[in-house]
Amino acid sequence: MVEEDINGSVAVPRSRVFVTVDGLFVVHWEENRVQDLLSGRYLTFTEKQFDAPVTDWELHQLRNWGVVESFDEAFVWLQRVPNWQRGEAQRSYYLYTRLPKQRVREVEQQLEEAGLHQQFAVRVRDQFLVIRGAKGAAFSDEEAAESAQRELSEALPTLFGDCVIAFVDVIET
Repeated sequence: MVEEDINGSVAVPRSRVFVTVDGLFVVHWEENRVQDLLSGRYLTFTEKQFDAPVTDWELHQLRNWGVVESFDEAFVWLQRVPNWQRGEAQRSYYLYTRLPKQRVREVEQQLEEAGLHQQFAVRVRDQFLVIRGAKGAAFSDEEAAESAQRELSEALPTLFGDCVIAFVDVIET
């Protein structure tokens, strides 16, 4: 179900807006067709390309970029004619732990006990914990994220042994 709002935005069920395995923000219009929200391109889609539901943080970024007008838990209101001409994206790296958000205090305590709490910050992303750099800053590049992943998995293997490098593309407005 897609409805046009009085302001000209298009209401799309939030479940149809997601991130693909290659990091694209897309809206799923038809069974095997999605539209890249940043470029406007239509792409062929298979279920194997689905990575994760879009988060509130990502929707705020998309709103800053002029793609999303607003959103709530059920719907995303897309601009009718988004501004597809944008600046260059900046990739923001972090570590995805697969640990539920309820363990945030435990993970912070373990980092402190290991002497790593000044170097790494625990953040909640959707329902899971992610690790970012000092004071919550993103890792500068993939190499820095790999180094952090290695350091954490060696220091605290039961917590971080299976964490993976993740990223989002951020465009400054």
